[in-house]
Amino acid sequence: MAGLLPKNRDHGWAPYVWLVFLSFFLVQPVLSHAGIREWLITGGASLVFAVLYFAVFWTKPPLTYLLLIAMAGMGIGLANFNPSSSVFIIFSASFIPWVAGTTRRAVMALAMLILVLAIDAVFFHAPMSFWSVSIVVALGVAGSNIHFAEKNRADTKLRMAQDEIEHLAKVAERERIARDLHDVLGHTLSLIIVKSTLASKLLERSGTQGPVAFDPERAKAEINDIERVSREAMAEIRSTLRGYTTYKINEEVQRAESTLNTAGIWAESNVVEVSMSPPRKAEVA
Repeated sequence: MAGLLPKNRDHGWAPYVWLVFLSFFLVQPVLSHAGIREWLITGGASLVFAVLYFAVFWTKPPLTYLLLIAMAGMGIGLANFNPSSSVFIIFSASFIPWVAGTTRRAVMALAMLILVLAIDAVFFHAPMSFWSVSIVVALGVAGSNIHFAEKNRADTKLRMAQDEIEHLAKVAERERIARDLHDVLGHTLSLIIVKSTLASKLLERSGTQGPVAFDPERAKAEINDIERVSREAMAEIRSTLRGYTTYKINEEVQRAESTLNTAGIWAESNVVEVSMSPPRKAEVA
């Protein structure tokens, strides 16, 4: 049964429940103790309607319009055989607001359906029980569905607008992060490269290889500057990323231990996970 409906629809299993109204088409044959011929016509009409009904969910206009016209045509064509065929008119009317796409087109299609029913009643003497029920219920069902369909379209546009806003906000945030990181890292790394090169030159044993003389003390000062600049860069990067990336205390401690171990310093820590709000975690990190 699941294969009768496309999976990308929002209605779920509701269309199967709506088919319960088709039982009204069976009332007349039951009450009139219909023979085999009448039951064959009733069964065949029900089968054709089921095909049209499920096909509506798979197709798009203009093909869907033809399916609804065929559905309404079945109701009118079977009116003298079974006045309860008005159920086919009601089903087609209920689909109109969702298929039409706009309120204006839905109202025009509904007006045309009512006009056809009126012509059938006046010129082809359709049973009153058929056209009266068809017109009254179709107006009620289609009228309410026009409201819900318009509301659904508005909600869809609102969701699309919200998704677009969220997407643009993420793009802007990524661009801001990239721009800030470029400014921070570009300047800092350039400074570290210059100071590292200078420290290397200052530690060379021979001062005759270049204009920079052997100066261990100055090299040490440059290395200290590199350390200071690196720490400042780390602080600036964390400040830039704060609110974009969530830090965890235990992960920060593990990274600190790993850094110390790399430097040959043994470190031991005992971390207990504490529940804190994201802003507080960012402050501690």
